Amino acid sequence: MNSIVSKANVIGVSVHYRRAPEHPVSIAYEDSWHALKWVASHFDGNGPDEWLNKYADFGKVFFAGDSAGANIAHHMGIRVGMEGLHGVKLEGVALVHSYFLGAERIGSKGAKVK
Repeated sequence: MNSIVSKANVIGVSVHYRRAPEHPVSIAYEDSWHALKWVASHFDGNGPDEWLNKYADFGKVFFAGDSAGANIAHHMGIRVGMEGLHGVKLEGVALVHSYFLGAERIGSKGAKVK
């Protein structure tokens, strides 16, 4: 992530969320939502991290993730759309090799997996 944000001249915040199987999947969503609220707390320039207070542009926010992280980015985008996130304007979501698991598991060739 450091290489990408450096070359793109943007700020990146990486979320270390609790993972399955030790924790139910919903915990990752809650950890990520708490992290987003922490980032948004810097909107008015009075957050706990001076660097975000000074440099973050909350009018151009993107979520991104790969694999399970893409699933989380997707869910966070939906949650922002439903609940809002004060001061944050979500411009887009980048999903790389997204991993979604439903009631039935489907393999790469479309066959059901037990």
